[in-house]
Amino acid sequence: MQEEKIILYSIEQGTQNVDYFADENFWLTQNSMAELFDAESNTITYHLQEI
Repeated sequence: MQEEKIILYSIEQGTQNVDYFADENFWLTQNSMAELFDAESNTITYHLQEI
């Protein structure tokens, strides 16, 4: 049986929820990423475009 691990990040206001888990990838909206990393959503958008 394969063991899978999930890491949850906590923020001062509570726990950031992950939208869903599929194929060993976490999927978050840009707004969720901004909340998780305490950044503005336009900052997240900028960095995603640089990938």
